[in-house]
Amino acid sequence: MAAAEGRTELECTMDEQDVIVMDNGSGCLKVGFSGEDAPRAVLPNIMATTTVDEAREEEHAVNDSSAAAKKSQVFYGDEALRQHNASVTRPVERGAIVMNSQHKDALESLWEHALRHELGVDGEELPVLIADALPLGQSSYPSRQWTAEVMFEKLKVKSLAIFNTAVLSLFSTGRTRGLVIESGEGITQAVPVFEGYAIPHAIFKMEVAGQDITSKVQRGMEKHVGAERASSMRDMQALKERVCRVASSYSTAMNGHDADDEEAKSFELPDGNIIKVPKEIRYGAPEVLFGDGDSDNPSMQKICNEAVSTCDMDLRQDGCGS
Repeated sequence: MAAAEGRTELECTMDEQDVIVMDNGSGCLKVGFSGEDAPRAVLPNIMATTTVDEAREEEHAVNDSSAAAKKSQVFYGDEALRQHNASVTRPVERGAIVMNSQHKDALESLWEHALRHELGVDGEELPVLIADALPLGQSSYPSRQWTAEVMFEKLKVKSLAIFNTAVLSLFSTGRTRGLVIESGEGITQAVPVFEGYAIPHAIFKMEVAGQDITSKVQRGMEKHVGAERASSMRDMQALKERVCRVASSYSTAMNGHDADDEEAKSFELPDGNIIKVPKEIRYGAPEVLFGDGDSDNPSMQKICNEAVSTCDMDLRQDGCGS
């Protein structure tokens, strides 16, 4: 009886305790607290380093003995994107941490910035949960080992757990079995989950995702409005998110009447001009996820079929039915 009461007290304590949740995506770093509906902060997963004008430094060198130490300045997230002629580092590419010193240092700095400045917390105060797209296995071991070292030795977190993003997504729906399709900035993957565990040998992925849609949007807009107006990938990403959509029947959408209203077709460029985005871009760009009409190309339907087919027969219904 006493043991049961102690266990209940422990469970209540854990439920009441805040947990920092971090998702290291190829495009964005999302941070927040467990139990909340949305992240507290979503920032582009990028760091930029700029060099201060040396001539200007020399002017102030007489009055500032530390001028030599102020030659570089570091920016994170949206601020990093606004920097011109800066050295840019994207530490996560195609869903995986780039395991060299430059990229690892950048990600470590981004984590510290997210905790200290975005959340305003000290890592030593709370446990941390990291959502990781990579399944358990030899390929993910080096990055997870390094992540744990940084979290415990540098950021001094109280405790750490690393969970598969697909499993966490399924948990959010109240299920423990199913087939999860994830498409982010860098990768798209099909992940079968059984009783809360991703099945590693049945996970299939393709390196076609959001950034590839953005690239196709940019190529189309260069022809439509000119290369200069379509030069900013950030603007093209905003356009993609504003007007692009997946058609239930691509051939019908392209050959039939354009049923979208003016608002659904319109996008305001940074110069203030409002343009009408043709349906070849609105419906055509997302088709890269489905093979772009070429059966030899990687596609979402292929990886879904392969993931389900690789599962045992008694698990296939859970995947196909979810």
